[in-house]
Amino acid sequence: MTVLDTGSTTRPTYNKSSNALTGTRQANSLERVSFYGLFLSLIAALVAYVPVIGKVYPFDIFLVPLLLLWGLRSITNKHRDTTAIRKQLTATDITLILLFIFTFITSLFGLNYANSKNSLLLLGRGGLIYFYMRANFGSTVRIRDLRRIIVILLGIEAVVCLLQSATQSFVGAINNYFGAAAWEVSSTFQMGGSTIIRAVGTFQSPAIPSDWFVLLSPLLYSWFSLKVVRKPIRYLALWLLCMVALITTFARAAWGGTIIALFTLNRLLPKHSTKSGPKQNSFLKAGLLCIFLAILVLIALFQAEVYIQNPIVERLNTTDPEGRLIYIDAALQLIRQHPLLGIGMGNFREALFGPIGDALDIPAWFYRRTRGAGVHNIYLLFAVEAGIASGFLFFVFVFNVIRSLWRSLHANRNAETTALSIGLLAGLIGFATTMLFELGFTHPSIQIMFFALTGVATTLAAQARTES
Repeated sequence: MTVLDTGSTTRPTYNKSSNALTGTRQANSLERVSFYGLFLSLIAALVAYVPVIGKVYPFDIFLVPLLLLWGLRSITNKHRDTTAIRKQLTATDITLILLFIFTFITSLFGLNYANSKNSLLLLGRGGLIYFYMRANFGSTVRIRDLRRIIVILLGIEAVVCLLQSATQSFVGAINNYFGAAAWEVSSTFQMGGSTIIRAVGTFQSPAIPSDWFVLLSPLLYSWFSLKVVRKPIRYLALWLLCMVALITTFARAAWGGTIIALFTLNRLLPKHSTKSGPKQNSFLKAGLLCIFLAILVLIALFQAEVYIQNPIVERLNTTDPEGRLIYIDAALQLIRQHPLLGIGMGNFREALFGPIGDALDIPAWFYRRTRGAGVHNIYLLFAVEAGIASGFLFFVFVFNVIRSLWRSLHANRNAETTALSIGLLAGLIGFATTMLFELGFTHPSIQIMFFALTGVATTLAAQARTES
């Protein structure tokens, strides 16, 4: 039976010279530094424009050496790692490859290839991270590495969000100090004549930290509940901190995605909780009950037209369905006009507010709105920008990742791997729901994290198949 390495790194045996062994250890150390640096640099939402290349992000400084060292190791290491799972392509891998091919072809015929190039290069970076995790998770990359990165990232974002909410300022948003300011229309809302700050974390939009909380926070509770970490109460404390920070973002789609993720945890954790008693699961159920009771009370207040001057109530009551429905209607009109090739990746805003948009059946007043918005549905966005086939392939990719990981839970594996699988599954299901209503996926930090986690999920599912 193959087992994922959760702690120690498997080192090959060399018979040539100590210099070869030393060089290999140095290369492995550089690769680990690059791996940690790549993910920790995701908190810096900065971008530079380089001629020919286009947009360059802080994590590129670590991505390039990481991929080079991986390639060098793959060429020079002739010793097979017995702890690694088989690396054959799965249906999920093939779907992702087809998605890349379709988006590239369709963008060649898009409205503006310059826009498409930046979107394609970002999507390509995510694909490289996906296949890096597919090839190295369980051997070079360990569960402990992933856990450390997640704890650090969530800890930073939660603290910064709470600080911003307490001070009603964008303190800690890195873009405020380097480059463009974090202030966006979506970063504030009005209540009783006052401007309420939505926490943005280290980023420039509240959708980014809130999506991270949806994706990553279920892992914290899973590790706590199954007691696979030292001092699990710390993970519970960080999870609670993340839940409070999530509220300060006032991201309604992320709130809904988190509720879905909590339901998933509530469904799966009792079946796999062997070390802990029912206290943790009872705590989770009580929290879910409180959330739904609060929602019912709020709905009743809205129906009764009772006004309560509270930011959460105000945010829930200030939805803009008309504006978002217009974006969706415009996207559907563009899909009917360009069903096969789409308009090119990254070109939705240009199509909507350019010459093509003049021919769309859209209310005149709509064009007075901000041009920074877009269709708040990632699946539909893929379909309108890269053709119906690309939208379908992206949906199938997400569905296959979730389905294969769900089916793999029956495998007889150690508690740490089980906790990782359950936390990943809950986070991915919650985020898949959030993508129906938000655009956070288009941000570099979200794409890189999403593809890294889906790579881990596919690897865990493939391992389970080989063991069954």
